[in-house]
Amino acid sequence: MKSNKSETQIGDVVAHIERDLSREETVRYFADAFREYGGTDLCLMLPGGMADGQMHPYGISGKLYEGELHANAGKPVPTLAPARISGEDLRAVLESGRTFERKDASREALAPFRYEVSGAEVDYDADRKVRSLKVNGVEVADEDVFTVTYFDGAVETSRLTDA
Repeated sequence: MKSNKSETQIGDVVAHIERDLSREETVRYFADAFREYGGTDLCLMLPGGMADGQMHPYGISGKLYEGELHANAGKPVPTLAPARISGEDLRAVLESGRTFERKDASREALAPFRYEVSGAEVDYDADRKVRSLKVNGVEVADEDVFTVTYFDGAVETSRLTDA
């Protein structure tokens, strides 16, 4: 029986994974790591994979397994970008979700994925509206401003300002 675990090792060891992680835990793991790497208040990370049968190109779509994590997975990855985002815009981004379907050179938005947010606690109501959004245990006000790390292309740039 073929294992799901890859035996290919490329690049320096950057972490040791203590146990197999689910897809959701893997997205959270990378969101936390990229927030730390970027030195920002928050990280917005999309789960990759399929949504309504469409592939999402700007997210984490795999799972991590127990063992060593290497610096280069051998596949191209989107560029991490830093920016600033207001509380109002953060709430709007979280309520919108984001996916893309490639059609020629354009991108068309499809059914939303929920962002994984490292550095914040988010609670949604049944209609996917943000009921509560806290950073450091404090409810976020519309006028609050945070630094954020994200995959370039995964967040509406109209909601961001330069870091």
